[in-house]
Amino acid sequence: MLKSKNILRGLVFYVLLLSVSAPTFAQMAEPLQHELHVFVNPETKFVFWPKDLKFWVRLATSPEDNAPSFLLREVAPQSELTADQYFTEGIQLEITGRQFIRWYNYVTRDTVILKFYADGESPGSKVTFFDAPIFKGDRTFYGRGLKSSLESTDELAGVADIFYSIDGESFKTYENNLVLDQEKPYHFRYYAVDNVGYAETPKTVEFSVDLTPPTTRHETITNFIDDVLSNSTTFKLASTDEISGLDKIFYKFDDSADFLEYKGENISVAALGDGDHHLKYFSSDKVANSEVVVDYPFYLDKVAPEPGIEIVGDRYTPVEGNDFVSSRSSIKLSATDNKIGVDYIEYAINTVQFSKYDAPFSGPSVAGDFKVSYDAVDKLGNKSEILELPLQMDIKPPVSKYDFSGPHHAQKGTIWITRETPVVLSATDDACGVLKTEYKIQDESMVQYSDPFKIEEEGQYLFNYWSYDNVNNREPDQSVLLIVDNTAPRISETFSIVPNDTTQNSKGDTVLVYPRFTSVFLATVDNSAGLAGIWYSINDAAEQKFVETLFFNENGEYTVKVRSQDHVGNESSKTFSFIIRDEK
Repeated sequence: MLKSKNILRGLVFYVLLLSVSAPTFAQMAEPLQHELHVFVNPETKFVFWPKDLKFWVRLATSPEDNAPSFLLREVAPQSELTADQYFTEGIQLEITGRQFIRWYNYVTRDTVILKFYADGESPGSKVTFFDAPIFKGDRTFYGRGLKSSLESTDELAGVADIFYSIDGESFKTYENNLVLDQEKPYHFRYYAVDNVGYAETPKTVEFSVDLTPPTTRHETITNFIDDVLSNSTTFKLASTDEISGLDKIFYKFDDSADFLEYKGENISVAALGDGDHHLKYFSSDKVANSEVVVDYPFYLDKVAPEPGIEIVGDRYTPVEGNDFVSSRSSIKLSATDNKIGVDYIEYAINTVQFSKYDAPFSGPSVAGDFKVSYDAVDKLGNKSEILELPLQMDIKPPVSKYDFSGPHHAQKGTIWITRETPVVLSATDDACGVLKTEYKIQDESMVQYSDPFKIEEEGQYLFNYWSYDNVNNREPDQSVLLIVDNTAPRISETFSIVPNDTTQNSKGDTVLVYPRFTSVFLATVDNSAGLAGIWYSINDAAEQKFVETLFFNENGEYTVKVRSQDHVGNESSKTFSFIIRDEK
């Protein structure tokens, strides 16, 4: 037993880790295949074991690589693996990092702890692009001089190699900085493998290299002839860049010291003097590619026509204030030019937005003050001073009304009058004032109203009337139904009983005799305007309005005077006499 112990102590306890064939580690078809393997750091002699490789334990007779070694097959009863499981399946590492195998001398209680490393993590890589301008938008763009470098780190076994692939080509081993000097879109993939064969998932970077500068052109805007420009001419610059996109456009006139950045607004030449000039411009893209300066020569000519204005049609000049016009009035513009000729006339109504004039036009369709601004431009675009004409638009016609200075009666849209009723017309206008009022009775000819008038003949008349203001706005026909009623009502009386006798009264007139308690009912009939009332007087007493039947209870002579009137003042009267006395 002791000999065995000494022999064991004399032996070098060497554990050789055995491996089985490792599976290929690849996540995509493009990367290379890398087998898992054991790595011994040549400097530190640390052993790094792939976590996913199982291992078995051997005893070697010396530390030499070719020393005889013996696989341990027996497993202690307290082990969680059976001997068969250990022999066929080996030992599986579970965590990454430092691992330990402990040998304990049961007799001397000496302990030897052997350390190795389990590595189950892949490296981490990154790419760096440099020496070129960069622009990041929806895609990343680089300019001239682009280079790239790759670096990777691994915390345990260390990085073995870095691989890269450009545009789907086979992966290559990275050695030195890469020069990316072709103008095109790049599909750049890379990854690293550590010293035990773990490869990281390939990373992808997509970008484009842009080596072409933009192309800029100018557009001459408004009124020019060839390369001869006018004061109103402007330049518009536009640039195209097919790859990284336009960054800035610069321009200047003639030999100005500095270029100005073009902001998108048209470039005016109004500040330049008359004569020869040059527009110079260029642009740059998002990665600092700049084009050669473009030089455009031109000539600037400044002249202006003289515009005029005329109102055709309705126009009224008041004592004070601006002239009135109507919606039928036309505004006519004209212009003369002493050199190259008028190109166009333009105008605006109450705004600064001008329109080209091509035919006479009307003012706004709303009532009130408005202003016509106008100018003229010759064939080189030279614009005259803006002139203004203030006017007043009157679109509302007058409002007419009728009245009567004599008897009249209105009911349900119909008006009754008499031959003695003057018809009075009047009109008002809240702008340029009333010019005239006209009317028409039935189918008779139109008459211009001047003074109140009467309608003599009794009958029914459709009466139309209307007015004009001073710019000939005509009021729509106003209508009213007039009935001329010259006939007074007809009066009648009704006794409640028949007379019982006749006799002569104190005046010698033959009258009827009625008994006491006789009642008399008064009535009247009017054929047109309608009854206004009945009034009566008995024996010259004060007149009363008839509201109920008259009763006669006392004997005596009676004379009743009755008066009736319609709603337009036509009046009739009647007198009748009778005697009341008891029967004999």
